[in-house]
Amino acid sequence: MADAHAAIAALVVAHAARLRALCQRVLGDHALAEDAVQNTFIQALRAWSGFAGRSDPLVWLRRIAVRCAIQLLQDRGRWQPDQSSDIGIATCEWPCALNDRHALLQAAQSALSALTPRERMAFVLRHVEEFDLDEIAEQLGCNVNTCKQTIFRGAQKMRRALALWRSGP
Repeated sequence: MADAHAAIAALVVAHAARLRALCQRVLGDHALAEDAVQNTFIQALRAWSGFAGRSDPLVWLRRIAVRCAIQLLQDRGRWQPDQSSDIGIATCEWPCALNDRHALLQAAQSALSALTPRERMAFVLRHVEEFDLDEIAEQLGCNVNTCKQTIFRGAQKMRRALALWRSGP
């Protein structure tokens, strides 16, 4: 067990920041992201004997992190598997300074936050983390077609919300 603790400690040092960023993007909440990362390493320690280095440790940890993030949302009642509402995205107000990179990042974060938890998770896993569709579908507990639809809905909402930034003043 001491070897497992040392190995997990090394993984924490190597990958904690990347996993924290992943969890922050998919959860949209700093405190929940910290909890998800902590849970990730606890789960990794428990599953260490089954890992045996058969895959890239970061890939393995990312999968655990996504499952932990989904579990946190489920525990808080914020994960609805088939939710597809358009809450808030069309009525967001965006800053006028179109050349301001900080304002663009804030607008993108606001648009991302307005997605449903499931859409946000699918969008981030596909377009930011570059998971393949099979992996995302497995993480979301759905088939690949449902996964594609969820990613598409999220992307459409993001495009609508950020249209001002594409079209210019």
